[in-house]
Amino acid sequence: MPERIIIFTMEKVGSSTVKWALEHAGYLVDRVTPNNVFDFEEKLAQLKIITMVRDPVAHFASIKYEYLSKNVRIFPQNIHDQFMNRMLKKFVDVDLYKYFFDKNKGWQIYDERLLLIRTEDLTDKLAEALTNFLGSNDYLIDHRAKSIDRFGPDYQAYMNSFSVEENYSCVTYDQRYMRHFYTDEEIEGFKQRWLKK
Repeated sequence: MPERIIIFTMEKVGSSTVKWALEHAGYLVDRVTPNNVFDFEEKLAQLKIITMVRDPVAHFASIKYEYLSKNVRIFPQNIHDQFMNRMLKKFVDVDLYKYFFDKNKGWQIYDERLLLIRTEDLTDKLAEALTNFLGSNDYLIDHRAKSIDRFGPDYQAYMNSFSVEENYSCVTYDQRYMRHFYTDEEIEGFKQRWLKK
């Protein structure tokens, strides 16, 4: 019987790419977010889990575009730290901040049952990370921006024109989440990308 894997992440961090790679390799995959986590609480205690982190401004812009036409509150402040501190601690019983993260590698395995990979490293490092976590397999990595596939050029135009000044109150590069998973140079690069808008 195929092994079942859980992808437990916030939305819009590239989990479709990971799900595709796993399913192509023959795994069964459940995608779990804070919105449906209680339906999978028992499985989270038993199965191997993959989670992800992403540049918070790119994350916020992607979420904002997806829900632009819906009148919903989409991005509470410090959602990234909240996910690490509350969701992963509670449902996976791992405090990632207590462990070293190799920022140059871009992914890390914790307690042999949790893999974390940065969205920015999916194209180059996902196959390596999955091989180390699950064993050698035929992992097909197809990391295209799925939102571009779904929404077309309007999405790319939106991302290109996204203004950090108009939206910065909802995101920050000073949070613990950023300092733990990204180098100072990477954080500065993110800032320069969005401040040029």
